[in-house]
Amino acid sequence: MQPQSCGFQATYGPDTFAGETTVVVLLAGWCSFCQAQAVALQKMDLELQAEGKKIHFVVVNAQNAADHQKELLDRCNFPLFQDVEGVNAWALQGGGKDDFFLYDRTGKLHAHLPPTGPTPTNLSTPEGYAALKAAILAVP
Repeated sequence: MQPQSCGFQATYGPDTFAGETTVVVLLAGWCSFCQAQAVALQKMDLELQAEGKKIHFVVVNAQNAADHQKELLDRCNFPLFQDVEGVNAWALQGGGKDDFFLYDRTGKLHAHLPPTGPTPTNLSTPEGYAALKAAILAVP
């Protein structure tokens, strides 16, 4: 759903992100916390690119947030996907709102970071930002 993404209106599969670490985040466009997370993810994406790191960031918008896509679209330019009933990507991930999934270069799940887990993921805090960045960089 992100017109700024190089794959806008393309069909994506796991092979699209092969060879690079991929971070999948489950957010909801109606949620102000999620909107702030998207802004911080955009900042982290640019920061990692400047450091020469190639990380794929992907956000999946909640099914119940389809009418609020713009709130995420306006905050980042990496791929944004809309979850739909026929796909139910959130359930396929086994996750919930604000969860992070870190996949290695082969597409294998390296870490699932829920918001209440031991790794802080609130990107509005220096601790959360640093912890998530470190977790991403630790993916083999």
